[in-house]
Amino acid sequence: MSTEQLELDFGPPTPISPEYIVTKSNVLIETPLNLDLQESRIIYTLISLIQPDDEDFKTHHIKVKEFADILDLQEKNFYKKIRDVVTGLQRKQLVIRENNGESDLVVNWLSASRYHHRKGLVELEFSPQLKPYLLKLKKDFTRYKLANVLVLKSKYSIRMYELLKRYLNFGKRRFTIEQLRNLLEIEPDKLTHYGHMKQRVLLKTQEELAEKTDISFDFEETKVGHKVVAITCYIKQNHRKKLLQKSAEVFESDVTAYSLLTRFGVRRAVADELIANFGEERVKANIQYVYETKQEANIDNISGYIVKAIREDFVNNGAGYDDEDDFDFETSIPQLNARLRRLIELHQEKIEAGKKSDEKRLRSEMTQEIVDEIHRTLDLRRTRNLRPLESDDFEHPYARDIYEYLLEHPYVV
Repeated sequence: MSTEQLELDFGPPTPISPEYIVTKSNVLIETPLNLDLQESRIIYTLISLIQPDDEDFKTHHIKVKEFADILDLQEKNFYKKIRDVVTGLQRKQLVIRENNGESDLVVNWLSASRYHHRKGLVELEFSPQLKPYLLKLKKDFTRYKLANVLVLKSKYSIRMYELLKRYLNFGKRRFTIEQLRNLLEIEPDKLTHYGHMKQRVLLKTQEELAEKTDISFDFEETKVGHKVVAITCYIKQNHRKKLLQKSAEVFESDVTAYSLLTRFGVRRAVADELIANFGEERVKANIQYVYETKQEANIDNISGYIVKAIREDFVNNGAGYDDEDDFDFETSIPQLNARLRRLIELHQEKIEAGKKSDEKRLRSEMTQEIVDEIHRTLDLRRTRNLRPLESDDFEHPYARDIYEYLLEHPYVV
């Protein structure tokens, strides 16, 4: 048999994007994963390629250069580095507690991997024993955008993000220190004193999640005597996300409407029907409209919202947001302006009556209260499906200037 006959034949490389959605069983979230930072990024990317209708795991062929970008590799010989990471990942196992602890499943993450040297591709496929935890999940699962974990620089931050994201709707989660050490996979001889763990893991993770992801958290310590034995994390949607974002590479000109629909969770039969009825251009335009206007929305039913947007053509008729209620104290623009006006007037009176040496501090306090009020109103408007605020919505020039500054500096809190 010739070399040409042995050469594998496969289609185009699988596209990857930070905008794809990771869906994992909560059992898997609560299981130590035995992955380092780079291995985690590869596994989570592979999970994001699973589509809602998939009955089996697919073999994916991914460009080495794209993996290098995901792994944030700066060295020139990233081909060798990725080959080493994939080889190591092939050996990695995890232990999943099953049947209420009656049995343990010991399984490799990957059933197979192949590195195509001349083609610059990596071939990966999940082990079939992982199907119950990644395929066709109907309940007890957690979903989030891949981007939330790709930007994190610590494996502890990635694990903490998932463990807290699962409990976002509850608003809090309690861990014993031993439980948290196990879930974060801190080695028994490392960070044995709580103070070290707090400084090197908890506080750094808290900072990184607040700066880069769609959630943030505070925590409260529980002590027995002088010893901290547990912490309670208070979880909330993150206000440090960008208020406005540009279209991502996911909307490059050569991407198909069908690919976009399935990647955002729309089932294949529905995707075929939408494209047949409304055409490629309308479908893509409305997907992009939803993406751009729903950056901070809960994505649990993003596929249903996309289908609704296409059928009702949100992009051309301005639909998608609920009607304004000018008498709603918490969300209405007139009420917001009234609150901001009173707040500014009150602080200006304090500044005029205070000492010159206190003026800088008083102005800083006023600015922070305006920022807090804007963020609070944005959050409430988003949860009630009202349109984002615009600069022209702000009557007071100082408040308008602050909002425009926030648009340019989205991580200011």
